[in-house]
Amino acid sequence: MKMWPTAGALLAVLLLGGTSFGGDNSASGRVGVSPGGKAPGFSAANLRGEILELAKLQGKYRAVVITFWGLRCGECIEEMPHLNAISAKYADRVVVLGVNTDGVDGETLSGQIRKIGLDIRYEVVPDPDLLLIDLFAMTAAPLTLVIGPDGTLAYRHEGFRSGDEKGLEEVLASLLR
Repeated sequence: MKMWPTAGALLAVLLLGGTSFGGDNSASGRVGVSPGGKAPGFSAANLRGEILELAKLQGKYRAVVITFWGLRCGECIEEMPHLNAISAKYADRVVVLGVNTDGVDGETLSGQIRKIGLDIRYEVVPDPDLLLIDLFAMTAAPLTLVIGPDGTLAYRHEGFRSGDEKGLEEVLASLLR
């Protein structure tokens, strides 16, 4: 049983501490945001240890796509090639962040990605303490979000079936006009 928070958990709490949230699911103790609301700010490290801050990403890109995914989630794996294509197609205007929901650190996650042979061509963000999962009130994987340059959530979609990528593309096209 883990009694003390890890250094990563403490860092994440410090980074998230001053965040204002765009929505509130207070009955569950979780926060989140619905389309049209402001997305909560956050900072998180990618697999290379670089800190990604939502506010800075919003300043650089017209849209931030965040997908919450797991290693054992078939729909998540099925969605990846579509996210790779979006990341390549809109590389200078859209950033894709894949937040992992397995609760493992970056080193473990990198090893598992290699072992399974996943081809992920966008930023992967481990969430070992499940803080981003709670921040966005994730209830199903994959959960795909699109945040516009003003911080407004433009799209929230749970699950993935072939054809869902068209809805994501339509939202991105409208944000990029």
